[in-house]
Amino acid sequence: VPDDAIHHTIANWEWLRYAWTQGLDPSFVPGKLGGVPLAADVVPMGPYYPGSWLLFFLPVWLALPVSALLHLIGTFFAIRWLGSLFGLSPVAASLAGASIAAGPLAAISLIDVHIDVLPIYLWFPVALGAVEAQRRASNTRQRLHWTLVAAAAIGLLLLGSHLRFSASACVAWGLWALIRRMGIGWIALVAVLGPLAGAPGYVPGFLAVSEASSGLNRLVALSGPVHESYNLWNLSGWFAPKPYWMERDFSLGTVLGLSFLLGLPALRGSVRSLGLFALVLIGAALSPSIPGLRYFFAPLLLVSHPLDLVYGALALIPAAVAGARGLEALVERPRVWMTSPLLRFALITFGLLILGRLLLPRASFSDAKEWSDWGLSLVQAGIVLWLLVRILYRQSHNEHRSPASRGARLSLGLVALVLLDLAVLGLRFHLAVPSDNLQLYERAQGSDIELLGASYLDVEDMAELQGFLYDADAMEHVPTDTQRDAAEWVQGMLSDRRWPLHLGPAHGIPSLSGRTKMPPRRSVAALSPLAEALREARMADRDVEAPKPPGSSATRALFAPGALGQRYLNLTGTEVAVDKAGVIGHADAPLPACWIPARVEVLTGQGDGALMEALGRSTAQGFDARKTLLLEASNEETPIPGRPVSNPPGRIDCADGVFQIEASAPTFVVLRSQWLPGRSLIDAHGRLFSPIPANGLHSAVLVPPGQHQLEVRIETRGLFESKKAAGVCWALLALGLGLLRLRQVGADSP
Repeated sequence: VPDDAIHHTIANWEWLRYAWTQGLDPSFVPGKLGGVPLAADVVPMGPYYPGSWLLFFLPVWLALPVSALLHLIGTFFAIRWLGSLFGLSPVAASLAGASIAAGPLAAISLIDVHIDVLPIYLWFPVALGAVEAQRRASNTRQRLHWTLVAAAAIGLLLLGSHLRFSASACVAWGLWALIRRMGIGWIALVAVLGPLAGAPGYVPGFLAVSEASSGLNRLVALSGPVHESYNLWNLSGWFAPKPYWMERDFSLGTVLGLSFLLGLPALRGSVRSLGLFALVLIGAALSPSIPGLRYFFAPLLLVSHPLDLVYGALALIPAAVAGARGLEALVERPRVWMTSPLLRFALITFGLLILGRLLLPRASFSDAKEWSDWGLSLVQAGIVLWLLVRILYRQSHNEHRSPASRGARLSLGLVALVLLDLAVLGLRFHLAVPSDNLQLYERAQGSDIELLGASYLDVEDMAELQGFLYDADAMEHVPTDTQRDAAEWVQGMLSDRRWPLHLGPAHGIPSLSGRTKMPPRRSVAALSPLAEALREARMADRDVEAPKPPGSSATRALFAPGALGQRYLNLTGTEVAVDKAGVIGHADAPLPACWIPARVEVLTGQGDGALMEALGRSTAQGFDARKTLLLEASNEETPIPGRPVSNPPGRIDCADGVFQIEASAPTFVVLRSQWLPGRSLIDAHGRLFSPIPANGLHSAVLVPPGQHQLEVRIETRGLFESKKAAGVCWALLALGLGLLRLRQVGADSP
C-alpha cells in the first residue's frame, strides 16, 4: 500500500466510517493538521457517492476491496454493453470488457489504490453508450431518456472521482458527443444536469483551492512540467506493457492491442468513430512530450494538466471496443491478416521503437531492474504473438471442418489466449512493486491507543509538512534505483510505526499532524516553524559524526519544558507527541478549550504579515496566551491597531463544544481551535458570531453583555448549495426517467 494511499484514501475512509457510525458530520476532519475540511483533500468515492456507503456496514479493510471489485465488475458489463451497441458479438464484447476490468489499467489502479478513478472506468463507458443509444433512438421520448441516462452517468462520475480526472472525462465525453453529432441542445442539457447532479463531489473542493497553500495556480499552466509522462516510448507498451508502475504503460493486452492497430484502417460505420476518438485521446496524452503539439490539444489539457496521462487511460475504453471488432475481423479472415502489409508495418514500427529504446540515451532505462522488466514484457508479447499466429495458421488450414466449427474453435482459442495474457500481465504488475504486508484490520484497532490520549502530534509526519509543492519533474532526474530505495524506505517507515498514519482518523482522535492534498494555507504557515525545527532535530540525530551524550536526542529536547515543541503542545492543547516508536513528550500546561484574556491587542499588519507576527510572538518564550490576545484582523468593534486595551472580565465554561459565557460588557473570548473559513458560533436564538484569527493558532469572538450559550458550527464552503442543487437535479432525473419508462411500458402494452 503506497504512503499516498495511507495518508489520503485509507485515512479519509477511516474518518468517514468513524463519523457515520458515531453520528458526526464527516465534512470536517479533526485528525489532520489540527482540523481541516474534508474538501481540502482528494476523497476517494466521497460521502455522497454510493460506492462509499459500504462504510455504513463494513470496516475499511473490507469495504475498500469490495467497492473496488464491484466497480470492476460494473466496468466489465458497462463496456460489454457499449460493445453490443456497436454490433459486437457477446464474446468480443466480453473480451473488450475484460481488457479494461482485468487488464493493466485495473491492475495499476488496484496496486496504487487509485479507487478514485474506478468510478470513471465504470460511468464513462455508460455515458459514451448513452450517446450512441440516443443517436439511434426513433423518437424524441427515447432520445430524452438516453440524454437523462448520460447526465446521470456524468453526475455519478463527478461525485465519486478525483476532480481533475473526472473533469477530463467530462471534456472527453463532450468531444465524443460532438464526433457522434448528438445535437447541441441535447449536449447542453447533459452539460447542465450532469454537473449539477455531481456538484457536491467537486464544488467544495474547487472552492477549497482558494484557501490552500501557494503553488496551485501552477496546475493549469500548460508550460509547466508533466507530473507523470506518457510519451512516444509508451506506445510500444500498447501491446507489450512493461510492469513498472512509475511509467503508466496502459494497454489492452497483446492480442487486443494488435487487433486495434491492424483493424483500425478496416473499421467501418460507427466503430470507426470509436477508433478516431481513441486516437485523439492518445494524441492528447502524448502532446505534452512533443514540442508545440500541446497547444493543439489545449482544450483538453487545460483541465487535465499536469495529469495528462488520464487521456491515455480513457483512450483504452473506446480502443477496447474497436480492438474487439478488429479481433472479430481476424476470426473472419485469419489468412488475410497473416499476409497483411499492415502487420509488417505495425511490427516494423514497434521494432523501431524498441531499437530507439536500446540506442537513444534519453529513451533508455537507468537500472537493470527496468531493463529486465522491459525485456520480459517483450518476451511475453513475442510468445503471445507466436501463439496467435499458430492458432490462426492451424484454423485457416483446417479446410475439412465446417465454417461454424472452425469459427467456434478459433474463438475459444483466442479467448483463452487473451485472458491468459491479461492474467500474466496483472500478476507481473503486482509482483513488480515491492511492498510490506500492512495488516489494516489489526493496525486500525490501535495497539496502546490509550497512550495517545485525547489528541496527539506525530513528529515523523510533522517533519514532512510542506505546502502544496508541485515540482512534477523532480523525480524524473533521479536514478531509478534511488527511487526504488526511497520507495522501500517509505514502506519501512509505514510498516514499523507503532501507531499507523490512519489510526487517528479511524478513532476520531484529533491530531496536529497529518496530510491533505490541498492543505489550508493558514494551517501550513502556523505549523511550519515546528516542522522546520523537527527537520533540523532529525538531521542532528542522524548525524553520526557529531558527538552526542548517551541517551540524548535533539527531537526529544524539542519537547522539554519551555522548548518550542512543548509550547506548541500547550498552545494547541495537544496532549502528547509521538514518534514511530513511542511517546516522546507531554503537554505540561495545555490551554483550555476557551478562556477570557486580560487584554487585547490588534496587530498593525494585515494578512500573512499579521499571521507571522502573531505566530512569532505567541510561540516565543514567556508569552502567556491567557493574559494577552493578539488579533490578526480588525473591524469597527475591535480596538485601534497597535494599542493594547484591557478586556472586560467575565465567566466562561467549556464542555463538549458548548460555551457558557456571562459578561457585563462586550468581551473577547478566545477559542483554542484554529481559525478556518466556515467556522462560526451560534447561540440559542440562531445568531451567528464570526471568529477573528488570533495568536496565529487560535480564533477569537466578541460577545455582547449578558448570558450566552454558544455552539461551534462548521460549514464547508459551497457544500450546502451544491447538496441542494444536486438533490433537486437527482429528483428531476429520477422523475424524468421514471415517467419515460412508464410511458414506454404503456406504449408497448397491447
